[in-house]
Amino acid sequence: MNGTSRTAVIEVSGLHWASSKAVTEAVLSRRPGVLAVDANPVSQTATVRYDPARNSVAELAGWCGSRVPLRRAVRPRSPV
Repeated sequence: MNGTSRTAVIEVSGLHWASSKAVTEAVLSRRPGVLAVDANPVSQTATVRYDPARNSVAELAGWCGSRVPLRRAVRPRSPV
């Protein structure tokens, strides 16, 4: 990783149960460059921190069945 990360909030439809939250987080966490995932069944979103050198928002959204991210951080965030 080049020392930068970005955060995206991606729409995740059909996320209704705690088990769905766990599955969504597990699937996204296995993608290359994903550093952290927090799925939210109430807002039907997943907040994903990722390495932009290894993955893109569009690719992550595709894994969630979403075409467009809801919000994307404009500035890179340092890794935790």
